[in-house]
Amino acid sequence: MSVQKIHSKEQLETLLEENETVLIDFFAEWCGACRMLAPVIESISEQYRKSMITVSVDADMNEELAEAYQVQSLPLLLCVHKGKILFRASGYRDEAVLGAMLDRAFEALTK
Repeated sequence: MSVQKIHSKEQLETLLEENETVLIDFFAEWCGACRMLAPVIESISEQYRKSMITVSVDADMNEELAEAYQVQSLPLLLCVHKGKILFRASGYRDEAVLGAMLDRAFEALTK
């Protein structure tokens, strides 16, 4: 499954309720680092498709969500497991770094 676009707070809430782990990518069209991160997010989405779903939220089009998740800078990645934020990461992360962050988060869940 590829990255799902989120268009409303209700849509995100439903996905969080229906899925154990969700990686949320807050971005904006004007954000250069967000554009650089997009292919990384697509690749990570494929690599971890059995462990989580990946969604993207345009912070400019979904200000209510950006405010609710205290988005201060873009891009912002949130890994949420059963309603709890496992990690927040702002700024660009390459695939190896993001993969290592996810691996650590999933490893911590099994301990």
